[in-house]
Amino acid sequence: MVGTSFSIRRKQEGSIEVSVVTGIVKVQNNFESAVTSEKNREVTLTPNKKVTFFPKNETMLTGLVDQPVII
Repeated sequence: MVGTSFSIRRKQEGSIEVSVVTGIVKVQNNFESAVTSEKNREVTLTPNKKVTFFPKNETMLTGLVDQPVII
């Protein structure tokens, strides 16, 4: 991906966080959920946005990064 910068981190509590600095990143949950009726949920992230995936309850939470940068 040219012109795209992002990070993927595993947090201590087991969640996985994807955050975008530049460009656009799509994140998709490909697992059929036993907990909810969601399947193949997709999130499109733009700069200064993040998504956190919680494997225990199979949910995705979107938000702003902790320290947004001016683009």
